Amino acid sequence: SFTSMTRPHDVDFSFHLWPHGWSTAILWVDGKSTEFHLTHVFNAPLESLIESTTRLANGESSSTIEWSDEPGTYILKLNVMKSERHLLSVDIAEYSRELPLHTPNDLTKTTSFFVSCDYWLHIVGAELRKIAHSFGHRHYRESRDYVFPRNLYDTFERALQQNGA
Repeated sequence: SFTSMTRPHDVDFSFHLWPHGWSTAILWVDGKSTEFHLTHVFNAPLESLIESTTRLANGESSSTIEWSDEPGTYILKLNVMKSERHLLSVDIAEYSRELPLHTPNDLTKTTSFFVSCDYWLHIVGAELRKIAHSFGHRHYRESRDYVFPRNLYDTFERALQQNGA
């Protein structure tokens, strides 16, 4: 479990789109990692990440990422801090049951930290660009039972450019 940190750039993020309907996301905060094993059966983890990050790039003050495991659910709530608008408060709730079956009684772990909003957009954007470019390679593309959400990704990139994020 992470604690609130004093340096809002001590965060890193990676997203790996594996073959056969699975992905892994890893979040590092102050040198500690949390790994998310994500299924594409119950929801679309990459789309949830892109949509959430696009909302933040467009200046919205909050967004949510919903990911599923088998079993389990991860809900990441990102909120722009009212007192320090350049910072995001990130709250992660882990549940023992999948979407949409989980209830508050299924909560197994919570984690919270702060990160610079611009930096969050930067590190997530870098991962999304990596995946987008990887789909240009035939072997990568053919080994995944997945179609890259190009239109959603392009909307994200436009939001970054238009809003100077």
